[in-house]
Amino acid sequence: MFEYEYPVFALIERFTTDPSQPANLSFHNPVTLSASNAPNALAVFTDRAAAEQFRDEQAPQYQVFEIESAQSFMVLLQAARQVAGAVAFDPFRVGMRTQTGSIDEVVRGLTGQ
Repeated sequence: MFEYEYPVFALIERFTTDPSQPANLSFHNPVTLSASNAPNALAVFTDRAAAEQFRDEQAPQYQVFEIESAQSFMVLLQAARQVAGAVAFDPFRVGMRTQTGSIDEVVRGLTGQ
């Protein structure tokens, strides 16, 4: 699986503070990508500038959200399961190949299982 360091960044329509969640956050309507014959993928960026550029070009109504920890990333992945089955790291980033894996694979990587 793709290796990355925190922070990572996602485009979120909105997020709210939610004490019932492990990271006290709830994410609403994250940006996903679609392709024929593949599950929708949550767009995740390893660089803030790349996330901002993608937002400016593709989804100006969204916010760039900085994910600082595995715990926060896990909350985002759980929310994304409603609309996506995969994660795409650094989509459309010049000079980098997009790395894609199922949400389950990324969760296993986070939990060490």
